Amino acid sequence: MTGLSQAKIMLDMWSEVTADADFKKYISSSKAGRIKDQFICHAANPLTIYKSSWNLEPWRPDKTLVGTYMKGCNPE
Repeated sequence: MTGLSQAKIMLDMWSEVTADADFKKYISSSKAGRIKDQFICHAANPLTIYKSSWNLEPWRPDKTLVGTYMKGCNPE
């Protein structure tokens, strides 16, 4: 799989997450970026992709995708 097609798949997955009615109900627009970073991190990180649950937590700080990845998808 090329990097471009993998990125497209992740963005399509993210679009499905944000299309869920509960997403906008529970996640403010100011916290959506940090949730997206956690989601993409779990989808791309070989150490976390097979976890039984991906906890996407809006209270975690916004550390950018790279910073989130460096913290195992759970920035502090």
